[in-house]
Amino acid sequence: MELTPELFIALLIFFLVAAVPSAASGAALARRAHRPAWHGMLAGFFLPWIGLLFFAGDQPPGRRYQTGPAQYAMVMLFVAAAMTMISTFLTWAELTGDVFDGGELFVAPSEVLPWAEIPAAHMKMRRNEHKPGNMAVLVQSPRNGLRTCEDALEAGRRN
Repeated sequence: MELTPELFIALLIFFLVAAVPSAASGAALARRAHRPAWHGMLAGFFLPWIGLLFFAGDQPPGRRYQTGPAQYAMVMLFVAAAMTMISTFLTWAELTGDVFDGGELFVAPSEVLPWAEIPAAHMKMRRNEHKPGNMAVLVQSPRNGLRTCEDALEAGRRN
């Protein structure tokens, strides 16, 4: 795999998603260990999450931190957002070939169906008989390929 500028940007974003919260946690751990906050920020930023282990043994004794459903939900929300960003940016970085048409992104659904065929479309999806890609449904549009509101109004008058 060649390192293209787009892939480099995606990897950089992936790194920053992990490094920035790790650096903030590192600063807090360093302050608790009575060390300068920048020690924790550097370790947390350049070695995301692994760098925090440098401060694990220097923590003062105290009561255990109890987590509950709210803390778990917040952590899982962050993880879900991070994974969504990673998958989106890696897909974006791999866009090549016929997806770009004259410098513009060309996206078209694999199937466009009229409103009356929604039940049939659901059965196609349930049986896994649909074409790969996205399906679209025409809502108050007489046919596919109309680009402007005027085109849709004119086509509606003909029907």
